[in-house]
Amino acid sequence: NFLLAAAAASELRAGRRYTYYCYFDADAYVTDWAASWDRFQAFLQHWEPAVGLPELIEYSNAIRVNFQFDHNQTRSVNNFDHTVVAVHADASRWLLPYVTDLDGGCQWVSQWRFSSVANALFPEHVLMTHELRVENPHHSSYSKGKCLELMFNVTMELRSEAPAAAQSCYLLPSNEAVSVEGRQILSAYMPWSQPLRRLEAEASRQNYSSSEIAN
Repeated sequence: NFLLAAAAASELRAGRRYTYYCYFDADAYVTDWAASWDRFQAFLQHWEPAVGLPELIEYSNAIRVNFQFDHNQTRSVNNFDHTVVAVHADASRWLLPYVTDLDGGCQWVSQWRFSSVANALFPEHVLMTHELRVENPHHSSYSKGKCLELMFNVTMELRSEAPAAAQSCYLLPSNEAVSVEGRQILSAYMPWSQPLRRLEAEASRQNYSSSEIAN
């Protein structure tokens, strides 16, 4: 959230707004950052996702199953890692800043809330590209003892605020897998919707900051 405030100050000084706010873990590793970042920027420019993500190598075994089946370079995913995240400035109205009130019990809770809201509001526009593969080689020690309980509470809060027809868009948290049509699927990076470019969406949903998004 400090970085978001710094970006806002920079925007005020420059008199213009960024298109994306990009977050990186300090230890995010890519073999060739320059070439890889060019590909990631091209992905953002072409698809204009509400949230843009790289492929995280730690989850490749699950992610690559879908790639081997359809060979699509871009896919809509649910419950994603936040090692590298690009947030469209218009979508930031709904997603940022991170709500960190419950992170004392588990530092993944704010990420869970972010991901849950993003997947509910922008199902076709939370997109991962295989063009950039990122590794997160180091994991710090941080609080994660009450994750499922706190994530469950967040999900129920979000459901209570949503229209009845949309409450199922907020999935309950799971350690490893969720049941979808009788099949157990890894909950992280689960295929979520048909990926769309922003300009392919209905006209009322092309502006990510529009109040129509929440309806």
